[in-house]
Amino acid sequence: MNFGEQLKAYRKKKNLTQKQLAEMLDISRNYLSEVERSKKNPSSELKERASSLFKKESKEPQKKVEFLTNKQDLKTIYKKRVISDMKSLNTYKIEFEQIIDIYTDLLVQYRNSLDQYQNEKEAHDAYMIETGKKPALVLVIENLRKDIITYSDRLTLNPKSIQSTISDSKPKSKLAEVLKGFG
Repeated sequence: MNFGEQLKAYRKKKNLTQKQLAEMLDISRNYLSEVERSKKNPSSELKERASSLFKKESKEPQKKVEFLTNKQDLKTIYKKRVISDMKSLNTYKIEFEQIIDIYTDLLVQYRNSLDQYQNEKEAHDAYMIETGKKPALVLVIENLRKDIITYSDRLTLNPKSIQSTISDSKPKSKLAEVLKGFG
């Protein structure tokens, strides 16, 4: 884990905003954002301040917190959860694996986009005020939401799609019930 990732992990662990951590480290929020995303190298002063912050932290009693190390870990967690949900709803079939992979990729992209938006919220808000248009990242998030809803319907992971599956499986008449027994 590089220095920027360590800073971000610390910030998330402490439920701090970039602005709050930047104030603690006596740097600008934009500089912190760029260091977290590895766009800029941290100065030696920043490393020293962060080091003393981490040392203070290590002296305090801590509860164990698990951080995801990469995007693949998150995808694996989402995939297991989706499969578990589908099995509990009796809708899981092995044939859905490819769709589940696409769906979990969408969930990871959505989460990453939301994180990026939160880290750069001030810049996006300023852009909206200046231009009167939505930033590209907001449009990406909106499209990902639509795609996630579409795939969750296909995988019968929401109440509406489950209801339609249940109602389709119920026979409509006595004749249909008898015919269903032969199928």
